Formats: sequence, structure tokens, C-alpha cells
Amino acid sequence: DERSGKCLGVGYVEMADKEGLLNALQLHGTVLLGNPIVVQSALAEKNRMAAAGASAAEIKAIGGMAGPAAQAEGLKLYVGGLHYELSEVQMRELFAPFGPL
Repeated sequence: DERSGKCLGVGYVEMADKEGLLNALQLHGTVLLGNPIVVQSALAEKNRMAAAGASAAEIKAIGGMAGPAAQAEGLKLYVGGLHYELSEVQMRELFAPFGPL
């Protein structure tokens, strides 16, 4: 939240490459500050595929992988279930081992 500076419980992380994205997906279910977190490909990538005419099966198949459109803009992950006291610095530290953000 911009006013309070506290985490709203969700965020997005943009990885620099596909390998980093795939590795970061392994964080799904990790307990962080007492909360299990959700890590999955961002819906924006699925929406881009749908707009490009991809079938429902193709969109479902990407699961944690992103397509060429996302590679051009970076690879975004949705991260949910975050503790309200988690900072941006802590998020960066959590995802940094998986590759450049």
C-alpha cells in the first residue's frame, strides 16, 4: 500500500529469463513469515495469449511457463499469501537466487 507502506498480501515479480521463472515457481507453498505463499505465472501472460488467439488448451498448458510475448517484456509471476509486514527488499532477497529480477 502506498500510503501505509505495508504489503497488501499480493505482488508481482518480473524475472529476467525463462529459466529464472521456472526455478522461482518452486517457491509455491513455501512458508514465509508464517504464511504459505502462492507463486504462479501472472494472468497477464494468459490474457496476452488469449488476445493472440491461443486455444484454451494452449493457455492452460503454459501453467508456470510464459510465451514469447512475455519474454519480450520480461516474465511475470503472481505472488500471493504474503504477510502484511513483508517488504520489497525481502521479496527481492527471496527471488534473487533464481536469477536476475
